[in-house]
Amino acid sequence: MAAQRPLLYDPRRLTRDYGAQEAALIGSAIRAVGMPEETAGALAWPGVGTRWSRFMAWWRQHVDAQGQGERPLTAKEALGGFARAVGRVRTYRALALDDKGLQAILDRDEIFPTGLLRPGVDSAHLRAVVEEHGVRKVAVCRLYISRMHRVGGADPSYSLHDDWQTTCTIASEYSSRQKKIHLFEVNVPAIESLGWTMLDVSNIAEVVLGECQPESEDWFCFEAPAAP
Repeated sequence: MAAQRPLLYDPRRLTRDYGAQEAALIGSAIRAVGMPEETAGALAWPGVGTRWSRFMAWWRQHVDAQGQGERPLTAKEALGGFARAVGRVRTYRALALDDKGLQAILDRDEIFPTGLLRPGVDSAHLRAVVEEHGVRKVAVCRLYISRMHRVGGADPSYSLHDDWQTTCTIASEYSSRQKKIHLFEVNVPAIESLGWTMLDVSNIAEVVLGECQPESEDWFCFEAPAAP
């Protein structure tokens, strides 16, 4: 994960990822708990940044007033420790694939973002999309997929669902005689996912895109995120 994004504390990046107000709250929390900037670099990872309050609470547990507690000092140590604390999540991804598309996934042993299917797009390009537009804008455009052009059209994310029926229903809209539905079970560290619910993302859509979005449908209103 650290190879995907430098684990450096950068208030400007946090502002781009989460907006000025949220970035200010994160900065205040870092100062309040006395977290070194080197440790705070773990917040550069979206799975941590979108769970920042939980990350702060976890880190405080490692701080002892008498200095007897253990606390991670580097961003990499903090990322690993928090990842273990948050745990793993079993989730599902259904895709409408022709034989060639299925074989590409099997050959790479990886379910990759659909943006990689666009001509001339590679992993470096998708990382650049996130760096330019920030985490919350990518998340909003992914939720309202017709807005994906607002981040250049190449989707650097992919959606996973706790309920396999939900992802199969969504994928069925893209099925055809040539494309069959394939369901994948995925077991991943929870911090490889965002810590927001769909409703959380829907609620910031107007601020992020500067335009009103359709009212949230009922299936946006799950009370819990996709990861524990």
